[in-house]
Amino acid sequence: MAYLLHDLLARSAECNPNAPALTLKGRTLSYANLAELIDRFATGLLALGIARGERVAFYLDKRFETVAASFGTTKAGAVFVPVNPLLKGDQVAHILRDCNVRVLVTTDERLRSIASILAACPDLRHVVVIGEVESLPHTGKDHVEWSDFVAQTGGEGHRVIDADMAARTRWACCARLTCVTSCTRKIVNHHIQVSIG
Repeated sequence: MAYLLHDLLARSAECNPNAPALTLKGRTLSYANLAELIDRFATGLLALGIARGERVAFYLDKRFETVAASFGTTKAGAVFVPVNPLLKGDQVAHILRDCNVRVLVTTDERLRSIASILAACPDLRHVVVIGEVESLPHTGKDHVEWSDFVAQTGGEGHRVIDADMAARTRWACCARLTCVTSCTRKIVNHHIQVSIG
């Protein structure tokens, strides 16, 4: 059976929901909490009308929201575009235009630094902001605060299977099955251990 990227994390959340999935600066997020955040992010994208295959960019540093947005984007059937947080405004604008990005996820601080260039990104419609939205400069785009964006529930997303990713996933699962003779729950549970920081 082929799995999508977010399915592997969801399986870990089912098998061992309280196990730590992410650790950052002394804070830990369990698999269950991460899976819920991923679902909510995917639902937020679908509520914005994101279509299958459209691009969602992240101009973020290492944080829980980066991981949730990455997995949530694939769950919604969209394509994620990671943007190096060290890039300057013109470089970010080039990537957003070149990839026809529809949604940008960033922090309020980073948005202030690139606000003037977003008008040059005609395909960009929405900016999901981690932080306060009220004091941000006008960009001509719809600003949505992260907490409001992930407050929505429901929605399934578009199922898209990348053939290469599915083959690599099957290979990785088979390799683990031949090497480990214990319970398959342990295999799946330990398959994805994401730690940032």
